[in-house]
Amino acid sequence: PQGLYACTPDRLGVLEDYGYAICEIKTGSLAPWTALQTAGQVEAVGNKYGPLKRIGVELLGDGKYRTHLFSNRNDTQVLMSAVSVYWWKQKHGGR
Repeated sequence: PQGLYACTPDRLGVLEDYGYAICEIKTGSLAPWTALQTAGQVEAVGNKYGPLKRIGVELLGDGKYRTHLFSNRNDTQVLMSAVSVYWWKQKHGGR
């Protein structure tokens, strides 16, 4: 992808309730940036599998789990903007 970033989805496969999906598994609560993380993963995988859902899986302390569907279409644009700012800062010596 054009963004020059790397990622490793926790899971990629077919989920009964969602169809083809990328899953990001987190212990504890899901951070808001997990939506951006899954957006980047979908961009990196491409559409080899068709449209992919973006799922956050929150592992709870009692052995149960909770899923969250990320569906904001702006997440990819926000992620790519952040990646662009990172690389601009690298080029111009910023932190």
